[in-house]
This record gives sequence, C-alpha cells and structure tokens, in this order.
Amino acid sequence: MLNIDTSNLLDRLRSRYAAMAHDLLMIPLAWYCAYWFRYNLDGMADSMILSMNQALIVLVPVQAVIFWRLGLYRGVWRFASMPDLVRIIKAVAIGVTASLFVLFVTTRLSDLPRSIPILYGLLLFVCLAGPRFLYRWRKDHRLYSNAGKRVLIIGAGRAGEMLVRDLLNDVHSTYEPVAFVDDDKKK
Repeated sequence: MLNIDTSNLLDRLRSRYAAMAHDLLMIPLAWYCAYWFRYNLDGMADSMILSMNQALIVLVPVQAVIFWRLGLYRGVWRFASMPDLVRIIKAVAIGVTASLFVLFVTTRLSDLPRSIPILYGLLLFVCLAGPRFLYRWRKDHRLYSNAGKRVLIIGAGRAGEMLVRDLLNDVHSTYEPVAFVDDDKKK
C-alpha cells in the first residue's frame, strides 16, 4: 500500500500556485509601472494606453511559459538562493526577448517606446526577486532571533554545519549556536 503524506503535498502545491499567481500579477504591474516611469509619472495618450493593454495579451502567456520552463516554481520561497536569483534573471531576460519578438511579429512594435522593455525587465526582476528574498530574510530572521541557551559547536566540518542548520531550523530548539571550534586551523 502506498503511503502518501497528502497534507505536505497540498502545502507544496498551494505554495507553488501561490508563487505562480504572484508572478503572473507582477507582469502587468511591472508593465504598467514601466510606462508610468517612462512618461514621468504623468498621463498618456489614449492610443498609448490601448497599445499598452493589448501588449499584455502577449506578455502574460509568454512570460508564464518561460517562468514555468525555467523552473521558477521548483523551490519554496523560504529557501530562495543564488541559483533562484540566476533563474529569475534568465527567465526575465528570455521572457522579455521572446515577448518583444512576438510583439514585433504581430504589431511591428508600433507605439512601443524603446525604454519600455528595459524598464519592464528591471521592474519585473525586482518584483519577482524582491518578495522571494524578503520572505526568506523574514523567515531566517525569525529563526535567528529566537534567543535560547547559547552553545559552542565543537567541530566546524560538515557535521557541525548540519547540526547548526538543524538547531536554527527547529523552532522548538532551546539552543542558539554562537560559534564553532575545531582542531583543524584551516576550518
């Protein structure tokens, strides 16, 4: 008989879909902000607003496919790391390039100022990476702020590192690692 932890599976799916929903909402936000910054936080002509809205019909699905294919939803935000940052950079760069290609084929990029793709890419990167790393910082800060009994870890090798990670990740731990000691001076 197959024993599956359904609550863990549901939590992972829920967090994956929440991350996906967040990212999909950030696409129009970054796009509109790019135009808003381009036009100095001022109003735009009606034709520009129409072309800006029509471009979203291309941007959202193209970016969504790129995000999925490059694995932005493999990990959990709590463990966001440098490889995730690189994945976000690649996803934004490839997504902006692919979106521009599709927009060029369909509209010849009419009514698209040259600065918009650059602003959009930068803003989308900030909108995707910022919340992930803020979430991780908040989780790590909460973990490290639990004041417990201060302990010294003997052994600075892999086992010592794993012990510290376990102590820091255990919310019920009464120990707060403060330093390593080791007989190997290189460590």
